[in-house]
Amino acid sequence: MQIKPTINIWLDNRRVKKGDRYPVKIRITYKRIGSYYPTNISLTENEFNIALSSKPKRALRVTLLKLQELERQANATVDKIVDEMLTEFNIGLFEKYLHIHDSDHKDVFNCFQRKIDSLMLNGQIKTATGYETAMASFKQFTAREKISFPEIDKKFLEQYEKF
Repeated sequence: MQIKPTINIWLDNRRVKKGDRYPVKIRITYKRIGSYYPTNISLTENEFNIALSSKPKRALRVTLLKLQELERQANATVDKIVDEMLTEFNIGLFEKYLHIHDSDHKDVFNCFQRKIDSLMLNGQIKTATGYETAMASFKQFTAREKISFPEIDKKFLEQYEKF
């Protein structure tokens, strides 16, 4: 039986952000070595404690659900690596499956293609065709093979609509 890492939600109180808030991270500990992954959520210590309590307030319930979903994804990835692939867990493989540090996620057309491939595998041919048409239209409009997400703003979309 393979040893699995422990995964939990962690308040990084080493660095204070605006409003006495701290970044919330997913911590993975394997063989006494911790790895931390950002969640893009910041909370005060009090909010963090309330959010993780058995009955969080309504405002923090959505935050808790987001954090639990991230934790679930991390656990599912670990299970896939250890149980399905029958290999020993390592951080590099974990990051590869969650596409952490993957530059392909910064390109709109690569994301389109991944979605199209996923839809085709699921047998959703018409939906995949719609995505292919949208991607071809974007490529024709931009006359480029790569475009990053920050380049798409309100002005870009207004110009695209006119096109």
